[in-house]
Amino acid sequence: MTTRIDNPPWASGHPTTILDGLRVDLSYPAERMAENRAMAQAERSFTYADRVPVRIGVSLRYFLHARGVGYREYFGSAAAQVKHQLLNYRWRLAHVHDDTVTAAGAVVSPDLSTLRALAFDPPVHWSDAETPRAIPSLTDPEQVHRLRVPQPESGLAGQRIAWYHEMRELVTQVEVTFNGQPIAVSVKLGSGEGGPFPMALALAGERLFHWAYEAPDVLHALMGITTETFIQQERHVRQLGGAPMGGCGMGCDGAEMLSPRHFAAFVLPYYERVYQAFPGRRGLHMCGRIGHLLDILAGELRIDALNGFGDVLDRQLLATRMGGRALLIGGVKIATLLAGPPEAIAADCRDALETLAPPGGYVLQDGNNVSPGTPLEHLAVLKQASEDYGMPRLRPPLR
Repeated sequence: MTTRIDNPPWASGHPTTILDGLRVDLSYPAERMAENRAMAQAERSFTYADRVPVRIGVSLRYFLHARGVGYREYFGSAAAQVKHQLLNYRWRLAHVHDDTVTAAGAVVSPDLSTLRALAFDPPVHWSDAETPRAIPSLTDPEQVHRLRVPQPESGLAGQRIAWYHEMRELVTQVEVTFNGQPIAVSVKLGSGEGGPFPMALALAGERLFHWAYEAPDVLHALMGITTETFIQQERHVRQLGGAPMGGCGMGCDGAEMLSPRHFAAFVLPYYERVYQAFPGRRGLHMCGRIGHLLDILAGELRIDALNGFGDVLDRQLLATRMGGRALLIGGVKIATLLAGPPEAIAADCRDALETLAPPGGYVLQDGNNVSPGTPLEHLAVLKQASEDYGMPRLRPPLR
């Protein structure tokens, strides 16, 4: 593999005093947490407590933009991530109003954003102005055939695990309260890999799609390697973090560009292998145009939740294929949320609610990942739209 085109931020050192004297006071109304818990409980049975729950997908890029923090500072050290994740969460509690908070607490985790194939130590472009991105480095089929499953703590995967152990010590140095009461900050460890297909895409880029047509044995070999790598890393980090081995949520972004035939050949068997390795609930994230794949996702992969589906997906088709059968989260148009006006956002929310809520199991959310700079008053429209719509009149699934 080639070397990085830029040094990672932590390579240049970082102030060791970043947590000195840090106190973070978090607050959220207890009665709202109780309401949110009731909605979450109803969600699991494809019903509603009194209205459709709302979640807003504000992520790292939104928080850092809002708080005026650069990516190099955030990725500079484990201590920097503890600090900024806690401050991001405080900012979210104060400014973003949805139904996600169900309990008093705070969680931090070692974070390399949307980087994938971490154990392969891919070359990475680091920038202060944008999230890091892996540079695809597999250019030749022979490179794929020479590729081997790496150890779970190899490369950047090892960096995340090292930060996890460091964070467990660092959180004891920070004073955190929730509604005036001292709390202990939890540290969560996940693989951070998304799924086998995003890993393969990070390694091979667009060549992956050429191989699907011109060299299917190469793509099968690559998917086999990334699938085994994903399973090994998931098992390893769950053992380290004491997480249960049942159930799995994965991402499959990029695979929407495959035809149903190629998806069935190059994705379905590998994702099925992962789900069988972690039996239980099957979650999947795909935020592209996936209408042509819904029958496979519902009928053959048998997913239980479509987490963060994109705003380009035909809502009526989704309601017909999966409404009332899988938890559906997402759909509100990102560009409309950014540009407004609020009346247009409300109309889009209303259409999503009328189409997807009646079969049961819908969560109103952006589709997917709110753009930095989206006005807070635009985000507030989602919850208002859910309240205005009220309790959906449930009907049997359409199919």
